[in-house]
Amino acid sequence: MPDDSSEPDKVYSSAPLSRRTALALGGTGLTAALAGCSEMLSPSSGSRDQNPSADEDNGNSESDEDEQPDLFVPVEIGGSETEFGIRVRTEYANLIADGGSVEYLVRVYSAPLFDSTDRTLLTEQTITKTASDETHTVQYEFPDDCLNYAQQLTFTLEVTSPDDGEEWEVAIPERRRERSEPNLDVVLLPFYNEARGETMVSVRGPPYPSQSEYSDEFEPLARTEVWFNEPDESLYNRPEYDYVTEDRYPKHWYGDWKDLQITMVVRYPVYEVMEDDDQNVPLYDWATFNFDITDIEMIEGRRWNSFVVQQIERGRYELSSDGQTATTPSGTVRDSHNSEGSLITAAEFYHGDISDTPTPFSEYYRSRYGDATTSSDNINANPIKVAAGRPVMKRWATEIEDSLANNPNFQEHDAHGYYKATIVKAIIGSSPYSFSVGSYMQTPEEVISNWYQNQNGSDALGGNCVDASALFCGIGVHLLDTTVGLLQVTGDNVAHVQACLFGRELPSYLPDAAHNRNATNSITSSSTDYEDRDYGKFMPVECNYAGATIGYVQRFDPDVYLSISSFASNIQINSHIPVNDDYLPDADGKILADREPPQNAFRFNSTITNPSEKPYFERQNA
Repeated sequence: MPDDSSEPDKVYSSAPLSRRTALALGGTGLTAALAGCSEMLSPSSGSRDQNPSADEDNGNSESDEDEQPDLFVPVEIGGSETEFGIRVRTEYANLIADGGSVEYLVRVYSAPLFDSTDRTLLTEQTITKTASDETHTVQYEFPDDCLNYAQQLTFTLEVTSPDDGEEWEVAIPERRRERSEPNLDVVLLPFYNEARGETMVSVRGPPYPSQSEYSDEFEPLARTEVWFNEPDESLYNRPEYDYVTEDRYPKHWYGDWKDLQITMVVRYPVYEVMEDDDQNVPLYDWATFNFDITDIEMIEGRRWNSFVVQQIERGRYELSSDGQTATTPSGTVRDSHNSEGSLITAAEFYHGDISDTPTPFSEYYRSRYGDATTSSDNINANPIKVAAGRPVMKRWATEIEDSLANNPNFQEHDAHGYYKATIVKAIIGSSPYSFSVGSYMQTPEEVISNWYQNQNGSDALGGNCVDASALFCGIGVHLLDTTVGLLQVTGDNVAHVQACLFGRELPSYLPDAAHNRNATNSITSSSTDYEDRDYGKFMPVECNYAGATIGYVQRFDPDVYLSISSFASNIQINSHIPVNDDYLPDADGKILADREPPQNAFRFNSTITNPSEKPYFERQNA
């Protein structure tokens, strides 16, 4: 089992907002800040007050040398092995000096970071000590039921020769005293990395920021690591005759479509430990996810969203002989899918309940086959309804739910909804974004594709505030047991969109830096007079900012106000891609869109290379 055998393709860090104003740390040091949370910080070591250190009596004085057990002295704790020495009691030291030896049984236990009592025996190994200064190595592996959550190790010793003794737990130093010393307060994260096709053990830690790191507004607290893989075999059951070819869907117009496996490791702050009077910093926890996305989803997302692509498919825009440009009836040359607007638009969010808004396909139909041909302004799809209706968002929400349900650390936290939202925020907010995309708003598939293209430092667009906020809501409506929505932020020099959560109370233990003071106030009424009293207090979620906290203090001028754009509690899948019970594309699956007949995405062939203004699919028996 390798230790960090594969570096992530991308690492995104993020920082919280306004921590300096929330903390009155004074001159207290790290030791004082961490006092009182020993069991949380180091399940292996019991009370930190009892741990040996360089400047404390470690039990080998003349007065008590025979009363203390031998000491376990770790040199380095790794993902698959630990190097250590043993400081023996005087009688054994004399035995070794006379040419004898001492035999020990070393046991290595693993426990979840937030529950030191739930221990699993990883290995036990007999070692023979013949010299006082020699070191040893104990190796271990993590079983499958110990994967995908953060852990710390506990070590025990048992003398088996020359005497039989009792097994005792050994304490290890709680932290490095100098940067040059080994980091012994480590966290091990064994996880299955589907993008790499292997189980990895990542050495992390310590599981908390230093006081200075936490006080530094620009020091990252949340971090998202990403691995990508293009699998050799298709991720889904394809039809016998496969229309998904580059000849039919040129990537210049339909995007860099492909199947992708995406593994993410998310580090996020846990705040409930700060309820203790002497705990001034949060703890870290980690979550791991194996996501995927398919080529047919990327293609449908682009087809339904790009006004230019729709007009080329219709035959209204004439494609050039080299396939790189298209000319409008007025003679204007378009050279990319986003040369004009998108199906998703920021201008028409449809205020109110999203269940009352048109389906994405109905708006696409008007542009591709109907009367909305003069301008992209004539097609208006709600961003949340588009995002949440995509099968990939349902799968991602399910993966997050399942992974966290099997993560014993996460189960120890209270306010599960808050931390789920925090994790989604860390995934989305820590990824690259650009505000140069103009009037073209992207589907989740387009944003995820851009993340992949960005891994090598390309100039691929990340997304804007609408894309990111819709992506959060697209996952959140399936994952979070609450209403999600979009807020419009309006002011003299502000035109912005945020995601939000309604009717969700913030945990009482959050520090001031993570509190949302706006949540105690009523929202400015929207154009349909929906107000705060209709659905509860709200938590704004700034998806383009990387701070992994939900409901933070707003940094807007007093004359800036928020209004409700739209909201949703439940959205059904509205794609025309047949899917199986796991919402993965499947040629033998079922189309979940509420339309008869649907346009089966696997049978669609009237692309830009075979344009047609007639909806032949109406005659399909899907």
